[in-house]
Amino acid sequence: MAYYFNEAFYVASKLGQLVDNGEKDPVTGNYYTEGGLYRAFAAARMTPQDHYERYGRFEGLNPNEYFSEAVYLNNKLGQLQSTEPQNNWTLEKLNAALEAANLTPVEHYEQYGCYEKDAGGNFISPSEFFNPYYYANKLDQCWESGETVNGKTGYAITLDDVVSAFQAAKLSPISHFVQYGEGEGLTGEVIPPIMVIPEFPWEPITFSIEDAIPSSDSDAVVKLVGVDLAENEYGALTSDDFSGA
Repeated sequence: MAYYFNEAFYVASKLGQLVDNGEKDPVTGNYYTEGGLYRAFAAARMTPQDHYERYGRFEGLNPNEYFSEAVYLNNKLGQLQSTEPQNNWTLEKLNAALEAANLTPVEHYEQYGCYEKDAGGNFISPSEFFNPYYYANKLDQCWESGETVNGKTGYAITLDDVVSAFQAAKLSPISHFVQYGEGEGLTGEVIPPIMVIPEFPWEPITFSIEDAIPSSDSDAVVKLVGVDLAENEYGALTSDDFSGA
């Protein structure tokens, strides 16, 4: 089953892991370099992708920058628990089911998981690093570009149309982004939500009882911190202004 494998990303990840673990190249006696790592792959008659499938994924390494096996498994488990609560899914049962189907988590994502939703209608996220709204972003692009999907154009196109078109083309959001989406201007990165903080046209006002200063005619002139309303354009505030309050 084909999936996006970023060799440069994987090699860099493996190098980082070796350095963190203090492992050194037996040929040079120094820390592994990229050349030394490729030499080790060649000596074992493996490509970097072979190494990922046989060893790397069990070491916590991932095939590309957008897919995390650990995150995907947890999200897939949550999806199953929400849609099939009667089956009492656990991580152990999920891993056993994948093994029985002869599928790795990334292969399952590409073939099935990327099209599946939980009970709340949310798609299964492949990691914390990939845009969870990719289908919706593609739909918006179709609306704006006049692209035809499933024989429909413009606002007649629905999110389900986009998902079914991906499925017919055997493309996950990650695969589509790598092959087409990035060139179309779509984004694969997670965009943090924008928090709008309202701007008030005034500063907070605080009152202090010590700021009440009796005038010569026994009226209380109320002063605000930094502002003397007795000299304000609205005129002086006196005790009469607070009668009945």
